[in-house]
Amino acid sequence: MPAADRLYLDNCSACHGAQGGGGPGFPVLTDSHWLWGGDPETIAETLQAGINTTHPDTRWAQMPAFDWMERQDRRQLAEYVVALRDGTADPDGPAAPLFEENCVACHGDGGTGGLMNGAPALTDTAVIYGQDAASVSQTLRYGRQGVMPHWSDRLSDAEINLLALYVNRLSEEVSQ
Repeated sequence: MPAADRLYLDNCSACHGAQGGGGPGFPVLTDSHWLWGGDPETIAETLQAGINTTHPDTRWAQMPAFDWMERQDRRQLAEYVVALRDGTADPDGPAAPLFEENCVACHGDGGTGGLMNGAPALTDTAVIYGQDAASVSQTLRYGRQGVMPHWSDRLSDAEINLLALYVNRLSEEVSQ
């Protein structure tokens, strides 16, 4: 895999880290938490088309801004999202209906994650932008829209497939 390692370092490591550990705004590639699917075929599709790009087959994902929501409601909702991760969310509290009305459609019942729609689970520690109350409040107020370039204009199909296998192996190596 030396060629794949070089491709990864040249094209992916600036955002995802040299070892795939991610960083603020960029997902970890060494775990089993995938927004779009972590099998080689799905990774190759994401590499081909990107996320939120100009490619005609791009994957679209956007967390809308909830700046229209009252500040107190956003604060309660942020605390509720943090409590989901901690397992302490009050299903009868004032933020539960806010979550049900505004978040479940993308993040799923109980915040367990969307199904291949780019919406992460809110019940685990695999986060891109932070999961403390201040980070969640910022996300609620301003929204988020990450971008991953499409590589089909820069890399050949063979290189994309090799990278997909490499990235898939990053998460498999950690889980072993």
